[in-house]
Amino acid sequence: MLPLVGSAGPLFQWSWISSQSGTILSLLVQHIELTAIAVGIGLAISLPLGVAAWRLPALRTPLVGFTGLLYVVPSVALMALLPRSPGFSRSPRPRWPLSATPCSSSCAILSPA
Repeated sequence: MLPLVGSAGPLFQWSWISSQSGTILSLLVQHIELTAIAVGIGLAISLPLGVAAWRLPALRTPLVGFTGLLYVVPSVALMALLPRSPGFSRSPRPRWPLSATPCSSSCAILSPA
């Protein structure tokens, strides 16, 4: 067993893993099922949209813009949550609500008001 640096215990507690193998296996199966469902739904949505954009060039620009927006929304939500994480904020405690403040590279960063 490999010990952790600065720790008195081993890296893995194999006795705990073997005693919880049924729970771990059921959660692994659940994770695989949820992942397969998400990938299947994504494929069912994206494949027809890709074929439509390939066959109808007039749809390409709006579809690329819309799908780009779908990628941006989670990133903006993450930018709103990161300042509340320890080490990502200059203030000692989070303040609400959020407001947009410009940064030097002409982008907007969500910061506490």
